[in-house]
Amino acid sequence: MVIIVSLGKEVAKDLVRRGADVIIAGIDKIKAFETRDELAGKEGSLETAYLDLSKMASVRQFAKTMEGRKIDVLLNNAGVADLPQRLTKEGLEFTVATNHLGHFLLTHLLMPGLKEARGKVVTVASICHKRVRDVDDLDLTGDLKFSYEREIGMLEIYAATKAMNILFSSELSRKLSGTGVTSNCVNPGSSKTDIFKNLTTCHWYGPFIRLYVMAYAKTINEGAQTSIYAVVSEEVDGVSGKYFEDCKEMEPSELVQDAGVARKLWETSERLVQLQPHERTI
Repeated sequence: MVIIVSLGKEVAKDLVRRGADVIIAGIDKIKAFETRDELAGKEGSLETAYLDLSKMASVRQFAKTMEGRKIDVLLNNAGVADLPQRLTKEGLEFTVATNHLGHFLLTHLLMPGLKEARGKVVTVASICHKRVRDVDDLDLTGDLKFSYEREIGMLEIYAATKAMNILFSSELSRKLSGTGVTSNCVNPGSSKTDIFKNLTTCHWYGPFIRLYVMAYAKTINEGAQTSIYAVVSEEVDGVSGKYFEDCKEMEPSELVQDAGVARKLWETSERLVQLQPHERTI
């Protein structure tokens, strides 16, 4: 079994202990190597690979190394938040590229291996998607760059990308119908990660965020459980197009259940990543 996890240290550790062969792909080589060393001698195996999801060239380069491999699970887990808004050298908004477009392209490029294994695609979203109440907040007409005249809050773009994760997962499920490959989305819940570290140090309300995290957020291990459930539970075998919280199927916001919005996002994403004819595997 080959499972590819874009970051997701705790999930990778759990899966290796269950006997899975895992590839943990990301930009943090030190964290990846530390995880590999921790798991030495366990039932499964862990490979590490460099992958910068904000750069479509990096996604394509990584995918080439995976050609010909059967893939049982692709866990689209990587995410960034609360970073200064900026464009990448490829002209993409950085947070959108990392949280959505990189996963969108990676899923296309790895689909041959997923189809061979009749595998699973699990995409990690967030409860923050419910902050997006209007389709205009996704900036589908502005190439997802959020180049408004008004100032854009850091959380607004993050929340938009989490809505995109669910829209992508749902549309992927529809397009994969009959292939044997499933696509589901999970909300891990608030956990004690450092994803909002800038928010807690650079804003007046940072101390209140830190207090909330200390008092109410899940541990990192607890936050990983819904992703693990979506990967390994027999209850999810054959299930597709669903959204899970706390290891249970739940209803996401009404907006992200709109198939028309999902199709528009898909078409926009294809154009922005410059999807080539031979890359149209879905």
